[in-house]
Amino acid sequence: MFSGFDLGKPAQITFTSDYHELVTGDLKPEVNCHISYDPLRIVPKDGSYVHGDPSKPIFIHVQFKENGSTQSKELYSPNGIISDPHIDVTGRGSMLFQEVFIPSDAEELIIWFSYLNPNTNETLYDSDYDHHFHFRWPYHDAWVRKVDVVDDSLSDRFELEVGTIPSITQVSVNWRVLNSTELLKEVTPLKNVSQTDDGTKIWKLSTVVPKRAILRFKLYYEVNGRQYKNDNASQYFLAPQPQQINVPPPPQAPVQL
Repeated sequence: MFSGFDLGKPAQITFTSDYHELVTGDLKPEVNCHISYDPLRIVPKDGSYVHGDPSKPIFIHVQFKENGSTQSKELYSPNGIISDPHIDVTGRGSMLFQEVFIPSDAEELIIWFSYLNPNTNETLYDSDYDHHFHFRWPYHDAWVRKVDVVDDSLSDRFELEVGTIPSITQVSVNWRVLNSTELLKEVTPLKNVSQTDDGTKIWKLSTVVPKRAILRFKLYYEVNGRQYKNDNASQYFLAPQPQQINVPPPPQAPVQL
């Protein structure tokens, strides 16, 4: 079974200024999720907002199931007010933060943000066009059991096996060949072929790819009519899997007699 890149590591969701939402770490119930947010996503472009100004707060709003109760918290700047913030679209610049504890009975993590524009008294929202941002537990919902690119005469075959929790109704793989210009990107559904005694659904794909293909892929899966993804903490998966490099230990100092 493939071990996820960030399995067991602290959960974080980064909301970047170019409107990407990057999940890293092991997002799941009964953990604290660290929220990192670029205020340039929501504040007016007129320069009236100063990074981290507590008199002009940005709020995060959280639910743990559709139409559930809402928790709201003010985002904060750990370095206080910054008049000349570092701007970085990857989320490594000046950011605002908050912690969200995900309870054991959470069905999903639903997030949106709000900001009261003091110039117009209008509340601005960052809410994925009123749909809100929905996250689930990628490593625990859908995981790679087996993956390989196998020799098949004139071509090769991309062989993928995925396990999921019982409530997942669809699985597809978004993949591309890295070492060929023939195929840019494909999204291919997997077939549910069986279910194990513990309830794990088994999904499989076998499809033709160019000879000696190296593939990068991520998983999409559907729960209750909504699509989520497992992109291996934004690192994606590779097929065939790269061989593990065993680094020799450093030489020991000679023993003084």
